[in-house]
Amino acid sequence: MEKIMMLKKVIAVCLFSIALVGCNDNVSGKFSGTWVEPNPNSISSTVTITAQGDHYEVNHVDPMINRNSTFDVKEDSNYLRSMSSNRIEYTLISPNELAFGNNKKVVWIKK
Repeated sequence: MEKIMMLKKVIAVCLFSIALVGCNDNVSGKFSGTWVEPNPNSISSTVTITAQGDHYEVNHVDPMINRNSTFDVKEDSNYLRSMSSNRIEYTLISPNELAFGNNKKVVWIKK
């Protein structure tokens, strides 16, 4: 009887551990950092991406078009999607290369 009670406790601890693993909704962090154009100049854009638990905060600065916007995105594999419209905002081409939207052309590299 004592062995059965011990087995039940071990099973309960295992199930609880599995449940906790399933609750981890944090982003991977692979997008985090500052991204700059490969050959920067005074009108180059910069994208700064910061992990915020279950999503990222993006600050996109583009002096050429007077853009300085901050917005939240969610991670979807190698894409960052707008939390408000689900549109693909950025695509991770490689660990150090980022593209705009669903385009496969590298626009920024990790600084």
